[in-house]
Amino acid sequence: MVQSGSGFYLVNLILAIVAMSYDDCQKREQAEIEEEYAAALVHMYACLYGAHTQLEPCRTLPIRTRISSRT
Repeated sequence: MVQSGSGFYLVNLILAIVAMSYDDCQKREQAEIEEEYAAALVHMYACLYGAHTQLEPCRTLPIRTRISSRT
């Protein structure tokens, strides 16, 4: 027979796994955004200070932005 407390344990375990998965996805997304931002900054400084090459001329780079719902 299943005890009533084990149902709560199972629900809490599932919620913990979902929360960890969500957190991992958020961290990966934030890391990708930071990499894109860093690459855009490097490109911008190269264009400003004349370090760009003929192979990679100065151009506008799209930067993905995300509006956070957290304040």
